[in-house]
Amino acid sequence: MWCTAIPTDLPPDLGGRGRVDNLQLNARLIVKEARHPDKDIRKAVKDAQNAGWNVERARGTGHRWGTVSCGQGCAVAISGTPRRPGDIAKRIREAIKKCDHDLSTSNTAKRQKDNR
Repeated sequence: MWCTAIPTDLPPDLGGRGRVDNLQLNARLIVKEARHPDKDIRKAVKDAQNAGWNVERARGTGHRWGTVSCGQGCAVAISGTPRRPGDIAKRIREAIKKCDHDLSTSNTAKRQKDNR
């Protein structure tokens, strides 16, 4: 069975590159949104970002949603379909509290390295 996508115009806020099919449009919307389906994990990821941690989305398909890391070795893997989302959110917050790396100096060094 063949599936045909109806071409649509891409909205200007997504780059306005002309006509794309529905699959391309949906893929761009999903990538732009990049939020976890569970509200507890979303809040924990937001807390991690506010603490200076990096959020990296998983590539490809599967159950893994992404990874939260401090950039110095501490990391927590996040499933897209966890059995107990509250436990994952708790694990993220505990990792942020237990991390003893100085993120202010690492982010400064990273920015200086990028500017070279």
